[in-house]
Amino acid sequence: MTPFMLRLSSEVGRGGTGSVYQGCFLDLPLQLVVKVLPADCMDRELESWRQLRHLAGNSIPGLFGAYAIEGKEGSADTGALVQQHGGSSLSSFDALTHSQRDELYRIVTRIHEAGVEHGDIRPANVTLKKDGGVMVIEFSHSFHTSA
Repeated sequence: MTPFMLRLSSEVGRGGTGSVYQGCFLDLPLQLVVKVLPADCMDRELESWRQLRHLAGNSIPGLFGAYAIEGKEGSADTGALVQQHGGSSLSSFDALTHSQRDELYRIVTRIHEAGVEHGDIRPANVTLKKDGGVMVIEFSHSFHTSA
């Protein structure tokens, strides 16, 4: 079995919990992002992904894998979430058409119906896909509600 090789090309963002890098699998025409964050933050975010997997790939990015990287003695463990590239982040909600705003509302409603509160809906966490659709990204501030 040949392993997938991953190439990271550039940092595309940095937040309170980690950094995000754009990349791709070598020999596959698939754009992705890798979010590097403390392992304990990754575990919390993964719980949201589990509850939202029915939305993955369309309304939220698909998750290709989650990896724990053991820290050296005395340093914290690190996690890496390998995700589908969601598209270009918005600079303002004003950039959305009426139908895209309706789609965003439906996505956020589905997220809430699944028992997850995003916790940080803002333009930088909403992307436009190549087909013009909307995607919600970045679940590091999410928390669980009773659905």
